[in-house]
Amino acid sequence: MHEQALARTLLREVAAVCRQRRLGAVRSVAVELGELSGYEPALLASAFHELSAEWLGAAAELELRVVPLTAECVDCGTAFPIEDFTFVCPSCRSGRVRVVRGEEVRLLGLSAEAAEPAA
Repeated sequence: MHEQALARTLLREVAAVCRQRRLGAVRSVAVELGELSGYEPALLASAFHELSAEWLGAAAELELRVVPLTAECVDCGTAFPIEDFTFVCPSCRSGRVRVVRGEEVRLLGLSAEAAEPAA
């Protein structure tokens, strides 16, 4: 299950940010996940939930923002959503298209409490 590996990677990054910025408990983590990223949102959310307490000391919420698959026509420049995996420009019917969104996995940010001041 590669969603578990991605969840670990995300949590490693979140933990590093928290140490670097001296943050306290993490409440939520926001992630962009492209439709064609190769990851299943429900499986990623489950893996994140299972592992977050281990990595962060308490369970954190995962806010997934699914990015629709979008392409751009090389011939006419039209940007359009890919539906039913049809990679054909709706304007000029060209098959010369390139994917411009929908393959990414991006850590957008996190919400955390301020750390307790050192005594």
